Amino acid sequence: MTEIENFLSKEECGHLIEIYKNNSNKTEPYEGRNKLVLHDGKGLTNNSFLNMIIKKYQQVRPVDYLANLEIVYWPKGIFMDWHDDLIYYNHTTITNLNDDYEGGRTLVEDYEVKPSVGKLVLFGSEKMHKVTRLEKNVRYVIGAWYKNIDRR
Repeated sequence: MTEIENFLSKEECGHLIEIYKNNSNKTEPYEGRNKLVLHDGKGLTNNSFLNMIIKKYQQVRPVDYLANLEIVYWPKGIFMDWHDDLIYYNHTTITNLNDDYEGGRTLVEDYEVKPSVGKLVLFGSEKMHKVTRLEKNVRYVIGAWYKNIDRR
């Protein structure tokens, strides 16, 4: 597992949260959360800021294919039980866009990730991971998932 502090700046994180809020009518529900897809392998957006963010994520795993990139909104009370992402992806990243919440902690196997604005956590999709119940406020993260080029 790899952690990269300040992968995104606080300003970039704030701007991404605003993009989510301004496009809430384009979000998709997913297991109690809502997600705004930024990149799903079907081409780049026409927004230069989002193109720059997408390129940053492509550089995290340059030998792999960035299959999906989305902002995920977690409301109070939501959690995710232990799971892996291997059926779909080879590598998973989570980037915190805010840290002013309680609960909602990411656990990867026996390691608890301390939330920090802009921190990226990268791990193999075979690793079991979960998110504890969000107790206070809301949580915004970017999820990015990668496939080996030959699995596209």
